[in-house]
Amino acid sequence: DGIDLIAVVMAAPDNKVRFQDAVALLNFGYSVSNVYVDENKESLPSLTVTRRVFVLLLGKEYLGLNGLFTDILSMLSLAELGFGVSITYSLYGPVAREDRELIKSLIRLYRRIYQGVSLVVLAVGVSLTPFLPFFVREMPADIPNISLIYILNVVNVSVSYLFTYKSTLLYVYQKKYIDGMIRAIVTLFATVVQIVTLMLTGNYVYYLYLSIGATLIQNIVISIKADKRYPYLKEKRYLRCPEQSCRTSGGM
Repeated sequence: DGIDLIAVVMAAPDNKVRFQDAVALLNFGYSVSNVYVDENKESLPSLTVTRRVFVLLLGKEYLGLNGLFTDILSMLSLAELGFGVSITYSLYGPVAREDRELIKSLIRLYRRIYQGVSLVVLAVGVSLTPFLPFFVREMPADIPNISLIYILNVVNVSVSYLFTYKSTLLYVYQKKYIDGMIRAIVTLFATVVQIVTLMLTGNYVYYLYLSIGATLIQNIVISIKADKRYPYLKEKRYLRCPEQSCRTSGGM
């Protein structure tokens, strides 16, 4: 049928267990996979409305500053240390076996990991505030509250790690479209509100507050949606995460 899958099993205790997990992964993969052919090949228009409105209302200086802070904060993503990939791989086996107890334990572990990553990003990002003159050689005189603008960008990156762990479960269950749909709707609504806010106030700080709110809302909504689809995630009883699964998930 034109579909080839590869099963990757890490840190298995022996070849027998590795083979069993690989078979479970492949059986699950082939049961839910199919070849999709897009009959409608019309390309989507480039969405540059926000960028144009941004430049029109605030000027190129704000756009340049926003791009600079984005580059600086992209380095903070290293704090994740590849946990996202490990999380995805470690969930495939339990999902294929419908091992709900292990899924709950892993999700609880991932929540703690991402909460820790969020705090690290926030702490490291804020600690760089005194060094902004080093990154911004010539501070724009006509842009007030540059330190506040930077800190709000840090907060936005930090909160992006909160409640996001359940989106990985949607991905493993082949329900990534739910995540994408929610993010698209929230982003569209937030963009409209941000543009209106800029038009009415011209205040970039308000724009950033709305960005933080949109990031939190989309992650919370995705978390609620995952809880509704998989209600066992809300159960209070958890088993201790097996050492083998924890090690596979990132050396925890």
